Amino acid sequence: MTQPEEIVNAALLRIGDKMITSLSNSGDAAVTANELYGDQRDYLLQMFDWQFAMTRVSLGAAGVSNYTAYEYVYSLPSDCIRPVKVLSNSTYSYGESGNPWEIEANKLYTDQSVAWLLYVKQATDVAIYPPAFIEALAARLAWQVSYKLSMNKTLRDRLYVEATVAERRAKGYNQKKRSSDDAEPTLWTTPL
Repeated sequence: MTQPEEIVNAALLRIGDKMITSLSNSGDAAVTANELYGDQRDYLLQMFDWQFAMTRVSLGAAGVSNYTAYEYVYSLPSDCIRPVKVLSNSTYSYGESGNPWEIEANKLYTDQSVAWLLYVKQATDVAIYPPAFIEALAARLAWQVSYKLSMNKTLRDRLYVEATVAERRAKGYNQKKRSSDDAEPTLWTTPL
């Protein structure tokens, strides 16, 4: 089973640094990786509708919105990285349009008196990450920690390219899990 330390070690190997046994180690690599790991994971999650991190919940009782063009206001779930769609019931298939909504100060505003939220959650359990996401996260983390640990700008630039390619591949893999009619364009499906 993959652990966060394994993802960090994959990143450290890319920059030629020593592997760690724990994110709580005191060395520069562990401290730097520990500082950046959660933020880089959440950034990558926020950038795309990752199938493994999608969830839907009923938003519960609505409050009345007095200050916007929308009639109802709901609190976002605490693990919501990015809202995707507001639905009027729990059933949804990709390609279906949702209802209009807006986010302001961590509140969701909509005209739906009963609202379901489809969203990307803050997925912290690495056991659910597909290999392509792990690769993209390790590549992104390597790019982010490389200059601090190696002071090598050429290496950092190369790792940026690797991270970009790994993200595109992961997004392309993720899209293959949907029917082709619902898939969003990716590097692999968009003509150059």
